[in-house]
This record gives sequence, structure tokens and C-alpha cells, in this order.
Amino acid sequence: METSAVSRGVRELEERVGLSIFERSHRGVTTSAAGVIYLGGVREALDLLERVEATARSVGAGKSGLLRIGFVWSFAFGPIVRLLEEMRRVQPEIEVQLVEDGPDQLIARLHDGKLDVVLTAIEPEGHVPSRPIGQVSRLTLWNERLLAALPASEGKAAVSWGDLAEQKLLCRHADDFRGFTAFIESTGGPTLRFFPQDCSREGLLGFVAAGHGWTIVPESLRECDVHGIALIPIDSANAALRVELLWRSESNNPAVHAFIKLAKKMRTRPGFSPGA
Repeated sequence: METSAVSRGVRELEERVGLSIFERSHRGVTTSAAGVIYLGGVREALDLLERVEATARSVGAGKSGLLRIGFVWSFAFGPIVRLLEEMRRVQPEIEVQLVEDGPDQLIARLHDGKLDVVLTAIEPEGHVPSRPIGQVSRLTLWNERLLAALPASEGKAAVSWGDLAEQKLLCRHADDFRGFTAFIESTGGPTLRFFPQDCSREGLLGFVAAGHGWTIVPESLRECDVHGIALIPIDSANAALRVELLWRSESNNPAVHAFIKLAKKMRTRPGFSPGA
């Protein structure tokens, strides 16, 4: 650019901002005190703009951003942990936030936009879900066998739904025990008696270990060593649930699509499912 054009551009800038950025004399041109402050601020603004643009490009490409995952307690172990580990390895800039709650509450948060994806379990193929899931996209990840959790002192090797129907079954209020009971009855099984408790899952398992009842847990919980509890197979073909990943079809969060892409890849790997 010619010197005259540069000079004209500088003067136009000075007129626009209302200050003299440079001091001119017979000795040459120097930056004024006001100019030092102004140019320093401009440099900071340009640096910030570059960082904002880089962050926006990263988020847009699904390489960073925020991913809010809802899950029921039963998936605090097993394949979901391996999926989150792989997510951290391949997408370390994506911040993951976890919300643990009952399935109905999680699905409500998903519909309200307070969660990006939900990991939940529904009845196996061939059975109508006991609760509506709504208009969301769904991806089946694995089948989760169910186990009976009972005091280790019981010394049992296997139990049936009939055995469970004779027991006081513990659960949390957020658990979908009514829907699960209806599912077992729909397959010709007995009516199970659940007694909801206002406690954490750890507290619930401690209650079982102390002999105050039994509960039903997923096979993934085998990876958690709980003192005083035996995890016993339920002798029934329908003692299983299908684990699915749910997300809003209209979601425009690139981190969601990156997570779904990874989940599709992980579910085909040997050893991903419980018991594999």
C-alpha cells in the first residue's frame, strides 16, 4: 500500500475514534500516550477474536463443547465407562457432565433440552415399552442381563421370578418399578413387590447386605465389588433389558453427533457388552 494511502487511512481512523493515535513532528512519527492504550486494546481484541474463532471452529467440528449425559444408576459401571473413556481419549476437549436419575425423569429432561443424550433401558424386543419415550432418535447399544442382589449369607446359586416374588424387593423412588412389574406380569411372570426407599444406590445395596431385602441389578454391576452381597443369575429368558441411547432428533450440538458416532463404533467391538 502506498504511503499516502496509509497516512490517509490513519487520519480517517483518528477522526473516527476522536483521538490522535500518532504524534507527528519534524523528527518523525511516534505513538501518542492515547495511541499506546488504543493500539494495545486493539491487539488484545484481535487476539480474543482469533481465540473465539478457533473455539467456534472446534465446537462446530465436534472437537470441543459441552455434552450433558443422563444415565440411570445401573450404568455407572460396565460398557458406558468404556465408552466415556474412549470419548475422553478421542475428544479430550469435549466437557462431559453426568446426571443420574430415574428413566422417566431423564427422558423429561431430554425433551426439555436440559440433557443432550440419555442412556436408559427398555423391555427387550417383542414387548411394548411400559412408558412412552416420545419422538426421539434411538440407538440400541447392548442387551443387559438382570441379576438378583441378595445377602451373601443366603448361599443361593440361582433364583427364579417366583423366588423374587416371595421377597421384599428394594428400589429407589425414581426407579421405574411399576413399569418393570407390569413387564414381568405381561410375560406370564408373578407380581413382584417393590418397596421404594429414600436413599442412594450405595445405601440401598448396604440395606440388602444387612438383610433387609433383595433388589434387582444389571450385570454391569459385577464390576463393582460390594461387600456382603451376592449377585445371582435370574433363571429366566426375559431377565434382560435392552440398553439404548436417546437424543433429540433436532439436536444441533456437534458434540452429540460425535458421541453418537463413537457409540456406533464402540458397540461393534468385541468385549464391549457385559459378560462378553
